[in-house]
Amino acid sequence: PSRKKMAESELSYYEHSPLFPNPLSCLREIAVEGYKESYDRMPWNGARVWLSETFSWIYLSFQADWGILLLPVLVAAVITAMRMTAEACLLKRIPVWVKMDEVSAKKFPESAWKTLCYTLFWLWEIHIIFVAGDGEYFFNLRSHWEDWHPGLGIDPDIYWLYIVQVGLYYHLLYATIFLDTIRKDFMIMILHHFVTLFLIFFSYTVRFHKVGLLVLFIHDIGDVSLEFTKGVLYFKIRNGKTHFWPEFFANILFVVFALQHILFRLYWLVTKVLYSTMAVCIKVHPGGPFYLFFNLLLITLLCMQLYWFKLIVDLIVKIMVHGDHVKDTREEKNSLDNEKTALKKD
Repeated sequence: PSRKKMAESELSYYEHSPLFPNPLSCLREIAVEGYKESYDRMPWNGARVWLSETFSWIYLSFQADWGILLLPVLVAAVITAMRMTAEACLLKRIPVWVKMDEVSAKKFPESAWKTLCYTLFWLWEIHIIFVAGDGEYFFNLRSHWEDWHPGLGIDPDIYWLYIVQVGLYYHLLYATIFLDTIRKDFMIMILHHFVTLFLIFFSYTVRFHKVGLLVLFIHDIGDVSLEFTKGVLYFKIRNGKTHFWPEFFANILFVVFALQHILFRLYWLVTKVLYSTMAVCIKVHPGGPFYLFFNLLLITLLCMQLYWFKLIVDLIVKIMVHGDHVKDTREEKNSLDNEKTALKKD
């Protein structure tokens, strides 16, 4: 066999990535290829040469346009207006109709709106990857890189998904600061939104959009299950009485959320996304552009998922050891007290 074929065969999932790849094989190959790439990327010839080569790649590969810069601003304004309209016409009225307690009534519209948004986006991503794309981007990781070149064209469905996703994260930044409940992971959430925006912009401009699409698919489902679980739990106290079934279903949904977080945001993030960007891509395009920078952003995202997984584990321990109830452990006690005080004043 040729030297290239021998190099390709070193990767366990170069030809095909199954639904459940062996994580140990993936981690080993990520470590080996990542170390080689990092070693080769170090500025052994001097910082000036290294910076010159980096800026040359930036000049050759960055392809921004007015669409990705301006259209998301309009999308963000539309999403914000739609949220305010939906809350005024329906989402704030539901708690009144079912006689929720005051704190839950204040939080329910946020969770209901986010559940709707993330569900629509995740279904859109499923359509692109598994219906229109026949699962190519999920099972054939080489497809992320084989036809890559600077200025590669972007399919219209992925292009518009990117436009609307950037607009969504502009809205989420605004909402996290000005509209939503303040939680103890406030700064982590702000960092998450900035890193995600940077990943979307960066993957668009250097045409890493195929793996970027996979990142969005892996992450959006977590927000669907989280916000839906919280929305169900808010029905627990109604008309001054505690009801059994909302908490019962919320407990089941929390188990689903925890398992989904492990599968999507930890397991598949490593075995599909990082394996693609830290192993497969190096075999397809040795010495290609921006691997280190792009992977640093993805590793930052992974670290945030590990932090949120710690919060999930902490809640599981409280439930099993101390008999606590399912709740959003990120919510600041001070913010809850402030909400209650404000509600009493109203």
